Amino acid sequence: MKYIVLGAAITAILILVIIALILKSKSDRINDLLIKIREAEENINRLLSKKMELVLNINNYIEDKSDEQIISDVSEIANKELNTYEQNTVLNNCYDKILELVEYNNSVILDDEEYKDVVKLKTVSTNLQAVEKYFNDNIEVLNDYITKFPAKIVAKSKKIKVKEPYVNEKSEIFEILKK
Repeated sequence: MKYIVLGAAITAILILVIIALILKSKSDRINDLLIKIREAEENINRLLSKKMELVLNINNYIEDKSDEQIISDVSEIANKELNTYEQNTVLNNCYDKILELVEYNNSVILDDEEYKDVVKLKTVSTNLQAVEKYFNDNIEVLNDYITKFPAKIVAKSKKIKVKEPYVNEKSEIFEILKK
């Protein structure tokens, strides 16, 4: 009888250790995803700031060379408190107008030094799209992960909720057209 109780106690302890290890691994995975998401958010903010700076510079070049103006009130946009989605939408509209004026219509001719900012703007825009995809991919994995047992228990204990993906207008239109 003594050995049965001892065996049952050891079995219970082993089961508790296994459960603790499983929950710890789920917690570590959630933490890894949250770190990736936080890093992507920081990169999005950094790239949006760089994109804003380049758009403002290019806007000044264009104003000096023509009557065209990318941004009607540059100071309003630079100082306006926009969330990252709104800021990205405004900057994408500016980016499209810059490309239209400088590359497609050739209505504004920039010198080589000024055009380097357009090239930088293209690079920043491409990098921003890549970071947005990375962010969204990790959000999708996290959201899927925290809705399944046993990670759901860990997420609830850490008060982690399903997060919204980074959406811009072009991707929304593409999704609609895909259907």
